[in-house]
Amino acid sequence: MCPVSNFIVDDTFLQPTNGEEVRRCVIIDAPNVMHITKAHTCIEKANTAGLLALMRYFVKNDFDVVAVTQRKYTLEATVTHKFAIERLEKMGLIHLVDGHEYDDIVALEIAFASDGVIISNDQFSEHMQASNRYLRLMSRCISVELDAVGQTERYTMSSNGHFVAEHTFRFKRKDFPKTLDGLSASSILHEAFFSTPDNVRHELVEEHRQNWTEDYRNKVIATIDELLAQIRSIV
Repeated sequence: MCPVSNFIVDDTFLQPTNGEEVRRCVIIDAPNVMHITKAHTCIEKANTAGLLALMRYFVKNDFDVVAVTQRKYTLEATVTHKFAIERLEKMGLIHLVDGHEYDDIVALEIAFASDGVIISNDQFSEHMQASNRYLRLMSRCISVELDAVGQTERYTMSSNGHFVAEHTFRFKRKDFPKTLDGLSASSILHEAFFSTPDNVRHELVEEHRQNWTEDYRNKVIATIDELLAQIRSIV
């Protein structure tokens, strides 16, 4: 059983505030996340545990999640615990991009098609400038900030049920509104993750959300927990 730490990982901004809000699909830039969550910058291999912890964080809060990465991150030479990537692919939780395609473009296309939210520290500035198609996604590009945890707190569970690999997560909207109009930073972040009927593409979000069930959520969490338990037994 995974030990429990005595701290809380904030997820209050991921809770709906009314019955009209619909959760958006979360698209994760997997290579970016796997590299920034490495325990040490000198380590060459990308870190699957950080990706799994982040995916679990959103799924636990009832968000549908898909990670996007180049196929090279299925290789032993480029990623730790490649068995986790293989399992995620079998479950349809990760989209593998072939070498001749740009994974950034694929992530943006998935986000555009679902009117979703993107998790990445990449700016996507070239792609945004190249196509007006992606400009509306700017306000839903969310960067990740990390806080390293102590050795005894690694590979534990937070007191509110989130897995902690080697860092805890904080999030920030890249396109921060110029005027806050009395809104808190948490409220502004919240807006990126939820669609409301005044969104002209709200039907897309609702349509994508129709496939979400509690059984699916529990199955995904159980799979990720199994993978993290395997990794924890190795590290």
